[in-house]
Amino acid sequence: MKKIFQKYKLGDLYIVSSGLSKAREEFGFGNPFVTFKDVFYNFFLPEKLGDLVNTTEKEIKSCSVKKGDIFLTRTSETLHELGMSCVSLKDYDKATFNGFTKRLRAKYDVGVEIDPVYIGYYLRSKAFRNQIDANASMTTRASLNSSAINSIEISIPDFDSQIKIGEILKSLDDKIELNLQTNKTLEEMANALYKHWFVDFQLSTTKLTKESFVFGKDLPIKIPIDYTKENIKNFIVRLKSESTYKKEQLELYGTIPVFDQSQDGVLGYHNNLFSIEASAESPIIIFGDHTCKLELITTPFSLGPNTIPFMAKDKELTYYLYFSILGTTKMNDYKRHWSELMLRDVILPTQDHIRKFNDVLRPLVELMEKYRNENQILKQTRDYLLPKLISGEVGVKDAAKTVKEVV
Repeated sequence: MKKIFQKYKLGDLYIVSSGLSKAREEFGFGNPFVTFKDVFYNFFLPEKLGDLVNTTEKEIKSCSVKKGDIFLTRTSETLHELGMSCVSLKDYDKATFNGFTKRLRAKYDVGVEIDPVYIGYYLRSKAFRNQIDANASMTTRASLNSSAINSIEISIPDFDSQIKIGEILKSLDDKIELNLQTNKTLEEMANALYKHWFVDFQLSTTKLTKESFVFGKDLPIKIPIDYTKENIKNFIVRLKSESTYKKEQLELYGTIPVFDQSQDGVLGYHNNLFSIEASAESPIIIFGDHTCKLELITTPFSLGPNTIPFMAKDKELTYYLYFSILGTTKMNDYKRHWSELMLRDVILPTQDHIRKFNDVLRPLVELMEKYRNENQILKQTRDYLLPKLISGEVGVKDAAKTVKEVV
């Protein structure tokens, strides 16, 4: 039996409010704060908000964050970044939200029940994104005002159907999050091993030199006598890209991921096996030229804008190089550009120590790649099912069967 969907304007269901604007010196202490990035990059607000702002009781009351609240980015440099949504699945004590976003809070007297999980997915669908595009304005910046938000129309099924659809899609995201946390733990283990061997030098039994030198930013250390210090550009090779993909050239589904420098890391997918910029005959490192985001890739991929692939001239050094950059310096010190990275010095261990490091690291990296690839499949399954579930094209039972095959 086909589900019946009812159409509503957002203004009929929600009250739209503006966020908090504060001076720069008011940030970094105080109470939890929902940032533009929190909204832009997440379907749902993180369990714990990572930013703080100094707020008054009046501000906390007027800009509070409660379960079911929807946040939309209201201004950006480009239209495709506008109206990105994020939903709160719980109350956040004393939290407030950013002035570059709008908050939509459910009205109590409309007689329509909205599941926060369902609406979180609906607002990320192409159907809703098309509504955003139709109601946005573009002058020097793209913008979305309260009047435009109120006029946007959404289509929702009965509450029980909302719950079931939300549960199906959320099960995929929960597995994605578990894999991300597992990979974070694996990378922390690898980084800890790197520091134990090559920062504390617990692997080496040779004497330390009397001299000390600066590595990274103002970090004086002593190194084993058989280690050397080299400028990073002397032993890496920057790989040439055949082409750079833009988002509009890509699909939600495909066999080849296109990596960019964003937090999510994947711009989209394609299936053109002959246009791979770099394949992983050995591990390859990619560097975001503006965000300094690092990724260690061991499977075929392509690249988005401002993303640079490189590896060590001696392929055996690639794992070590990745963790030496990641583990002994702060990425913010690179001032956001490749040219700054090339000014750095790196300690080079002996070949024997590099070989031992690779033997331990290789299975960890392979396991991380396994979970990364699994997440690509999970995300593509979610993005495939999302529009079909919210339109009624695919039923809950069929969707649940599909999810069971990949989770």
